[in-house]
Amino acid sequence: MHYSIYHYLSYPFCYKKLKIKRKEQKAAWESLFRKYLIMDDSPDIFKLFRHAAYEHDIKKDYDNWFWLSYMCLLLQYNQKSKADELLEQYTRGINGTKHIELFLPVAALAVSHGIKNRRIEMASAIFECLEKHRLEKTFEKLITGKTVAIVGNGPCETGLNKGLQIDDHDIVIRFNNFEINGYEKDYGSRTDIWIRGFAGTDVHDKTATERFLFAGISGNYLFYPLFSENQLNILWRDLVKNPITSSFVSCELYRSIHNTFHGEPSTGLASVYACLNMPVKQIDLYGFSYLQKQPDPYASHYFNDRNETEALKRSINHNFNDETLYLRRLLHGK
Repeated sequence: MHYSIYHYLSYPFCYKKLKIKRKEQKAAWESLFRKYLIMDDSPDIFKLFRHAAYEHDIKKDYDNWFWLSYMCLLLQYNQKSKADELLEQYTRGINGTKHIELFLPVAALAVSHGIKNRRIEMASAIFECLEKHRLEKTFEKLITGKTVAIVGNGPCETGLNKGLQIDDHDIVIRFNNFEINGYEKDYGSRTDIWIRGFAGTDVHDKTATERFLFAGISGNYLFYPLFSENQLNILWRDLVKNPITSSFVSCELYRSIHNTFHGEPSTGLASVYACLNMPVKQIDLYGFSYLQKQPDPYASHYFNDRNETEALKRSINHNFNDETLYLRRLLHGK
């Protein structure tokens, strides 16, 4: 059974069950999408959001996600009273508190209205911490005026003896499941900032590292949902329960990447782009596939934690051939 979008908004105030055909329902969704989200004078960041909303919320019929996404947009437009009204209709209707904890701004709004459960309260606390870090610009302060080595996990440095060269930088940045023991000669031994993405569930906890940067979805937390319980639990652990020095690639920088790179950037690409847009003294890249004569079309690692099948599976959301071309243009203008 499917209800019209207007039924979702009015329930339980109107108990008339309106059955419509799936095609008519789809047309109604798209009509509302155009009415509220396709605005020619809207900032680029909302155009980016609109694309995501269409792909994930309308085409795939995530009806409740559409309204949660829309509440995020209203809050960013400072239309809080309208967001308040929509939240009341959403929670009193057939959706209840479903998926609210995945949309951090909506979770914070819900808590302010006394709409709570354990997961929503976790998400609200995470939102407050991310907002605090966003204003503090933690990552920018860590690398400003420094020489920075960004060390990817690609195998291209194997046998090149660049370990001492990497360690000679003021700041050394590494990603996800990087390994040092046994690889010092080629990949160095220092780590100042660890960047972890959220897409993989196989990333080991390295929060003993003194400095830490969240990347991936948290950079778009104003609009995008968390896509797994794993993401919520990691953010809660590292921001609230046992807080560590944290930052993330900002919404604005993700918008800039999307304006020039038409695809979903990997954690590595997003981090390189972020560093290039900050006042650092020097940036050197190591372990990135763009440095190879024949780049891999998937995320292979120098420490051999994945076979080719697993690497392809983990790389499905990214196009590393396009990232190679993009990085070459970005760094060398060709």
